[in-house]
Amino acid sequence: KPNPSNSKVNIEFEVLDDAKYIVQIKSAQGQIVEELTHSKLKRGTHQIEWIAPSQGVYFVEIQNATHKISKKLIIID
Repeated sequence: KPNPSNSKVNIEFEVLDDAKYIVQIKSAQGQIVEELTHSKLKRGTHQIEWIAPSQGVYFVEIQNATHKISKKLIIID
């Protein structure tokens, strides 16, 4: 559940099973802005803080070997 607030964003997500996850921030054009994690995560709720480099539209993409989700982030000053 991303929460836009100026340039600081708390990205919270639920992991249903122990697995390797990749969490990336992408630009509106699909380019990787930052990789927040690329590691095995344990089942449960996880939170990652990200500071956006500038205002604009971004996407947070969370994926494992079988699933991928993407959510829009709108960063405003």
